[in-house]
Amino acid sequence: MNEVDSWLMFSDYEVDDDEKADILRQMFSKSAVAAIYGSACVVKSTLINHLSNYYYDVKKLYLAQTHSAVVNLRRRVTANADHCEFMTVESFKNHGGNYSEYEFLIIDESNTVSNKDMNEVLDKAHYNLTEPKTRSSLSYGRKSGLWMKRYKRQ
Repeated sequence: MNEVDSWLMFSDYEVDDDEKADILRQMFSKSAVAAIYGSACVVKSTLINHLSNYYYDVKKLYLAQTHSAVVNLRRRVTANADHCEFMTVESFKNHGGNYSEYEFLIIDESNTVSNKDMNEVLDKAHYNLTEPKTRSSLSYGRKSGLWMKRYKRQ
């Protein structure tokens, strides 16, 4: 049994169907980076909420291009509010967040973020993205630098 299976079985939090549970089991099995994409009403926000609850106790940053998209994310994410920050990409670029480090970065509609803006977001804080294989690695301080390697400047 892996970490996600244990969480699904023993947590008070419920994932609403088996297909979503399977997606969660596979999402970070080979990488610390995942993309959730699809047309409207295909449960992207629901999966983000499930992930946010799985990574309940880590600092998470949620970015979107528009204020209305930020409000929508905030409304849909039910995870521990003490560990969640929601803001527009522009606001984060200009003012930063409350933390200098985050464990989890979610960018809504990331295809609308320019490369220049994405680089500024990545430079503004340090992202200790969680180890893809196991959530328990967080308690031992093991981190993956995959995002930083992927976006490293030449």
